[in-house]
Amino acid sequence: MTPVESHDGADAAPRDLVDLPATPAYRAWRTQVALTPSAVHHVVAGDLLRRLVVAAPEETVTRKGYLRELNELGTSMSAPTVGRAVAELKRRGFLEDGPEVHRDGRGRRDSALQLTPFVIGVSVSDAPEQNAPFTTGVSRRVVKSRAVVVHAVAAGLDGRPEASSETKPVEFHDTDSEADRDAALVRAIVDVLLEVKWEYWNDKGGGPLAGIGIMMGGQVHEHRLVHHSPNIGLLDRPLDLPARIAREVEARRADLRDTADRYKLSALDQLGNAPVLVENDADAHSRYRAWFGRSAQAETAMRYVVILLKLDGLGGAFINAGAAAPVGPFELGHMVADTTNSSELECRCGNNGCLEAVVTPRGMARQLGLDGRDGASVSAIAAQFFARVSAGDAQARRILHRAAEALGCAIANVMSLGAPEIFYIYAPEELRTGDFADTVRTVAHARAFPGVKKAINIHFEALPDHDEDAAAATAQVIDHTLRQFDQSDDDTPAGA
Repeated sequence: MTPVESHDGADAAPRDLVDLPATPAYRAWRTQVALTPSAVHHVVAGDLLRRLVVAAPEETVTRKGYLRELNELGTSMSAPTVGRAVAELKRRGFLEDGPEVHRDGRGRRDSALQLTPFVIGVSVSDAPEQNAPFTTGVSRRVVKSRAVVVHAVAAGLDGRPEASSETKPVEFHDTDSEADRDAALVRAIVDVLLEVKWEYWNDKGGGPLAGIGIMMGGQVHEHRLVHHSPNIGLLDRPLDLPARIAREVEARRADLRDTADRYKLSALDQLGNAPVLVENDADAHSRYRAWFGRSAQAETAMRYVVILLKLDGLGGAFINAGAAAPVGPFELGHMVADTTNSSELECRCGNNGCLEAVVTPRGMARQLGLDGRDGASVSAIAAQFFARVSAGDAQARRILHRAAEALGCAIANVMSLGAPEIFYIYAPEELRTGDFADTVRTVAHARAFPGVKKAINIHFEALPDHDEDAAAATAQVIDHTLRQFDQSDDDTPAGA
């Protein structure tokens, strides 16, 4: 399973995970007896929007059908209240009537309800096939030539990616100043945003832009400040991506004001008016999974963990599905896994002995002496390491076994701290099967606190591709959009 496969057949519409139709907003409505009719329909509008967000592709949601679902809960909801909720969503640009459909045996028709906004997700990810390893570290303050891939995809408010996508590589050099690197990254992000927006409008004929979500590795605070991200050479300094993107959009708008290209000006206006949210990559996939991920094992799970085990990075986040704040990030990759202070275990963060330096293929390759000094990329030295393992190299196998034990112990610690039901580990193919995965499960079960051992379920899954990364970045925009309905009744448009 991958993070963007949940809209296929039986895996779609995880109502148990997001607690629909009795969402937190709807439960809040049920506990308040003094709500005005306006406030009631406002909260019901938010609940209906949530219902549409998680609807399966083949599922048709209509006004009458939604009213029937609510009344099956014993709410005695009235048709006028649902009608006012539908009218509010239409007025604010969230909803339109779709095709007419039959709803009962007497031939009475009802229109399908369709979401109109779209969102753009952007992923900023390392390029392991281009980058040489071990070139960044706080202790050395050095950033040699590095490359990242900026990828954007348009998606509906239901999280389903559309055909529109765009990719742009960005290369950083050791001679670049911090300002130059920041500017190059921001230009690339705005470039892909514009390309995807134009493609989406040409393909779909428009629709309001609800927001822009950006995900990347590193420490992210308050959905805007990136404080530490070795992938882009950002070491212990804040980068306010939304503010920088807004300035870049305004600069481009100023350059176009004397031209006749009103189409591009309109595109820049919409990008400039949309909220921009930034999130750590593991957090983004966790949030996306909380909305759209489901497997047979997860049907009743309300608390679980997503771990991204990449070639040169490791991160994790809790999901408490159905909660007001469902995602809780934690720096899994920088838990201490070794106290020998060995130089072979230097992490990209500058410390020695981090779990990332022990568990990632980059870290394991370095322990074997494959350090990329000949110019080989992270992908190349990882392939060399796994080739040694396949050939029966005793040292390589010991390193792999040690990595599996370290990850198993880390999972046991997380189990003892938070007692999640399930772990989803996205990992390279060589780590998803065989001895590595089996050892991780065995060690985690043996080392966890006795009271939580029975709950351990560990599932290894394929690493997401660029489209899936970018789609995961949209989940924070979906959260942001729906939270409008958990507060006051206002006239905020969908794209605000």
